[in-house]
Amino acid sequence: MNYERDLARRLKAGETTALQELYAATFAPLYRFVYFQAQGDHEVAQEVVHDAFLEAVRSISNYLPDKGSLQAWLCGIARNRLRALRRARDTERKALQSLAASQHAEHAVHETEKPDMRAWINAALSLLPGTYSDVLVQKYVKDKSVREIATETGQTEKAVESLLSRARAAFRESFAAEGESHD
Repeated sequence: MNYERDLARRLKAGETTALQELYAATFAPLYRFVYFQAQGDHEVAQEVVHDAFLEAVRSISNYLPDKGSLQAWLCGIARNRLRALRRARDTERKALQSLAASQHAEHAVHETEKPDMRAWINAALSLLPGTYSDVLVQKYVKDKSVREIATETGQTEKAVESLLSRARAAFRESFAAEGESHD
């Protein structure tokens, strides 16, 4: 525990070598923890671990060695980041499903399908680069699989998955920004 206290003190002092030591000592177990929590989603695990380290650096002054190890503290940060990511993705998924449903008259109108929500979604989509909004519409409005999108666009499935990931992240930001402007 003395090593962790010393490492925490050095991190608080802004020592670069301390950050490198923290990363070397905690990355693998933290990644495994998040990977398991993210149900084997490598991309999510990478994003959450990255965010957890950034948050740890920003909030190292909040670390209390008497409350637990640096590893446990990092796992707590990562768990909170994963929860936030899941909430954001759920909101995004519901918004995109609402958009899809609004395109089909046969669907019943739910709370998230009211005209003001459709306008909010469309405004968020309109702020995205064309390739992002196009791939989101293909996936969520037209209900096409990654394979179908890849075939139609001449890209690999991995490239389409990567594009969808970036498009969803951009949509989350755009959707949140639209929400703030409507508050």
